Amino acid sequence: MAIVDSNYYFRYIDVRSFGNEGDSNILKATKLGKQIYQQTLKLPQPEPLPNNSSGQPMPYVSVAYEAFAMCKIIVRPYPAKKLTWEHRVHNYRLSRARRYVECGFGILANKWRILHRPIDVSIDMADIIIQVCCVLHNFIRHRDAYNFEDTLSCPLESIPAIGTRDNIGVETRNSFNNYFCSPAGSVPWQNRSCNIVA
Repeated sequence: MAIVDSNYYFRYIDVRSFGNEGDSNILKATKLGKQIYQQTLKLPQPEPLPNNSSGQPMPYVSVAYEAFAMCKIIVRPYPAKKLTWEHRVHNYRLSRARRYVECGFGILANKWRILHRPIDVSIDMADIIIQVCCVLHNFIRHRDAYNFEDTLSCPLESIPAIGTRDNIGVETRNSFNNYFCSPAGSVPWQNRSCNIVA
């Protein structure tokens, strides 16, 4: 479990869980997850999005895939059934943001080849190895000021949706959706990338 920022830095990691436990359940069991879902996580105050004439403040959010339970600060895509063009644009914009996480893991694993295979050590030692790899990854990225060519070409996996809805999370997602589809928040290539003819 990790949070990766737009510069491919690992901002949070939790390596004490097993993948078969389900990402949403793993997150809820972590200290970070408890703070997120109990709304005690200290984040900057909401701010208006760039060029947004309404001036509506939006919360700082983490972009997640469908397996995570939505809440005020976790935004995930709309379900794939019967998507409107607005929902397709929203999902496209979120998938581009989620690629930073996928690419962050790819950069990490390619730098530290031990992560390409099962780590044949005790669980405690495996936790330490993974934590050290993440810390060294961040250190080297900072030291070298590595400018990764951002092609965003990492493939995304399709993961089935689970979890519950949070009405505030739905409102947050809808607000971002409205922004992405507005003249203030749209990007020139989004309709073409979503196969939408304008």
